[in-house]
Amino acid sequence: MSKIISDTIQGRSKDPNVNAGFTISGVTTVTEVINANSDVRISGNLNAGIVTVTSISGNGSGLSNVGVDTATVDASTLQVSGISTFKNELKVTAGGIEVDGGGLDIAGVSTFAGVVSAGSDVRVTGNLNAGITTTSSLINDTALSHRNILINGDMLLAQRSTSAVSTTISGPNYATLDRWLTWAGSASKFSVQQVADAPSGFKYSLKALSLGANADEGYQAIGQRIESANITQLNLGTAYAKPFTLSFWVRSSLTGTFTGYIHGVSSFQPSYVYTYTISIADTWEKKVINVPAATIGSGKFGSGGVEAGLEIGFTLSGNGYKTANANTWVNETYKLEVTGLTSVDITGTNAATFYVTGVQLEAGSVATPFEHRSFGETLSLCQRYYQVGSSIGAGYGSADGYARAGSVYATQMRATPSFAATNTGSGSIIATGTSNTGFYVTYGSLGGSSAGIFSFTAQSEI
Repeated sequence: MSKIISDTIQGRSKDPNVNAGFTISGVTTVTEVINANSDVRISGNLNAGIVTVTSISGNGSGLSNVGVDTATVDASTLQVSGISTFKNELKVTAGGIEVDGGGLDIAGVSTFAGVVSAGSDVRVTGNLNAGITTTSSLINDTALSHRNILINGDMLLAQRSTSAVSTTISGPNYATLDRWLTWAGSASKFSVQQVADAPSGFKYSLKALSLGANADEGYQAIGQRIESANITQLNLGTAYAKPFTLSFWVRSSLTGTFTGYIHGVSSFQPSYVYTYTISIADTWEKKVINVPAATIGSGKFGSGGVEAGLEIGFTLSGNGYKTANANTWVNETYKLEVTGLTSVDITGTNAATFYVTGVQLEAGSVATPFEHRSFGETLSLCQRYYQVGSSIGAGYGSADGYARAGSVYATQMRATPSFAATNTGSGSIIATGTSNTGFYVTYGSLGGSSAGIFSFTAQSEI
């Protein structure tokens, strides 16, 4: 191999020009420009003015003061496998930022016009202006509280009973877990229970059990109705309607395609039948249903008052209540299944099971983690629709043997409830009265020193 040994290599323009490789084993000082069309292999140090190369071999440990000219960077995404710290402004006008591991630590102001997707924590000490942000966890996410429009979605409370059997009803039947109703087109086809069987992070679920192999039994479903005032932010039935997201945990002894329903409560329309798949029997799976804006159905979602506005639910059987259109809003009445789609019929298989918990309904197209509420808050929210009390003194009897006593409800009820009192002491109940804030009970046939004791239920469900 030939070698050229010289103190200086100079071209006509005073710039060293190397068309092949350029190997430097010692210390080289260059005050001009080095242009290399092939590899530059540096085992020592290179102190240069401007170096323009098409490729560099090695780890670049000897390079310093290297900047990035953003005008020459053309990439749709910035992929970070570790932790990246941005002290100044980071702007992404197209594509997104994908963080595979570690976290994204932003100390300045960052503006994202695309999607920020992070599998770990996002720590923002400055301002974050983003389009859609998808994260598995958020630090200090208190701003997201009270986003779940549903009540008792984690099946925490069952004031009436922890178990009940469906019956033939002309309207929604509330028999067990608070706020969760059953529809039963024919009697005793399934039972509903609160059970201590749930995915990680939950204690209870609602369990539906088929009580036989019942073909063509009509409609059987489980759902929850929502006050019209609680859905005003969705602008349903208007040109300004917003999309929303339903998420839940589910398991079943059966596998395949299942259906659920969403509809306005006025005349049970418009209807939206959604589909989801359970892949593995007797295994908890999380499902996310993105529901488009309901711009149809003007006036069908209530007037923003205490009346029912929207109902969401899970279909156990829906023969005879089918729509030709899945996953779309239609001006049709009370649809539960899809024509031409073979969906799972829970009540068509004896002893088939269906469990659900962690049910959340929220505005927008992103399913956030389930919003857990305390038992006390859940109880207060449920008592707006149903209350039960017992061992309440009604006062001492008068000379004529009569007494009256009253009380306020634990929380103001949605509307004047249906009220029932059961005598558990001496005398007899001869009259009751109620409003949505309180009640009274009148006793007769009391002795002068006896007290009337009773239990009561008050219901103002929708």
